[in-house]
Amino acid sequence: MNARPKAEKLKSSAGRVPPHDLDAEQVVMGECLMSPAGFDEVGDILKPEHFFNDAHTVLFAVMVELAGEGVTIEYPTIAARLRDRDQMQRVGGAGYIGQIVHDVRAVADVRPYAERIRTLWQVRQTINAARRIASE
Repeated sequence: MNARPKAEKLKSSAGRVPPHDLDAEQVVMGECLMSPAGFDEVGDILKPEHFFNDAHTVLFAVMVELAGEGVTIEYPTIAARLRDRDQMQRVGGAGYIGQIVHDVRAVADVRPYAERIRTLWQVRQTINAARRIASE
């Protein structure tokens, strides 16, 4: 998929890529885009900042916003909101969103993927805190 972060962008100051799982992120994004119920399954587990991929962060933030407004979470409403804010290219364009839906197959339970995303975010937070402490 074309909106994966570039490896050089991901390296930490120690030259390592922080823990993440882009496949799990794409499964969650795909489930949310394919079915309005997909968001309902993960909305209580995830926040936009939990995603490693910037495109997924932006997409999930739009989903959270739409859900808060009582708007159905589906491709047309998400795409319209992204276009209104000139953020469509930030998420890789309509092609990337369509590619997520096309490439990701439905899973029986999306919650474990969401929990993995959140856990990896917690690990990244711990690593960042340790780095801050070590630099002081």
